[in-house]
Amino acid sequence: MDLELKKIFRKDGKTFIVIAITEKNGKKYAFSNRIEYEKEEVTDEYNVFTIENGEYAYVNDKELINELLPTFQKQIKEQLEEIMKENNE
Repeated sequence: MDLELKKIFRKDGKTFIVIAITEKNGKKYAFSNRIEYEKEEVTDEYNVFTIENGEYAYVNDKELINELLPTFQKQIKEQLEEIMKENNE
């Protein structure tokens, strides 16, 4: 199991989609949005995950999350700019 951009996965009965990935100190982290997959709706719930013992694990360290957020924001902005560019071509 690996963290992959746009991967949809389930954890604790909830469905998430990975929208940004970064690495720190040799460990990968994914910024994910909870989705209502059956309803095809996006929620306003976001979580950071990593892989531990072959499973998705919530990252609860607020300091670490705050360190990772600027990188996630930059990646998401770049993705949106690329989508806009593709739609303008």
